[in-house]
Amino acid sequence: MQLQTASDSDDFSLGKATIEKLASVLRRDHHDYVIGDAISPFAKFQQIIDAWEGIATISIDIEEGDFPDYSLLKVGQVLEELVSNSIRHGKATEIYVSVRNVSDENIKVSFSNNGAPMKDGRAGLGSSLLRQHALEFKIERKEDLNNIEITL
Repeated sequence: MQLQTASDSDDFSLGKATIEKLASVLRRDHHDYVIGDAISPFAKFQQIIDAWEGIATISIDIEEGDFPDYSLLKVGQVLEELVSNSIRHGKATEIYVSVRNVSDENIKVSFSNNGAPMKDGRAGLGSSLLRQHALEFKIERKEDLNNIEITL
């Protein structure tokens, strides 16, 4: 996305900075970014933030407490889908996430972004999967932000 922006605006500096960022991602020690269930939930959250660095600012606030790893892994999957859709489809540049325990078994994820208003209509595959696995799912537009609350 950044390379396209640099190309469209003939911004050599942005293009160079983007290529340097991509090169640094390729040089990373990928042992810390193993894909799959072996990755710790907090490493997964950091992986999501790192993947979109320079494209969007992502803030994740996790309430202190004991979260089962399997629940946080599910939260990571949900966040990955929400962040990706917000940036790709809504062109969001700022994303805020809050993760809270609401019971021994349930976690509430509050997700906000400054992207384009979400459109009503046919849900895509990712949105359908999110709704299928969520106990509660609520979307609203408030104060120029898309707000999504999901209870898992």
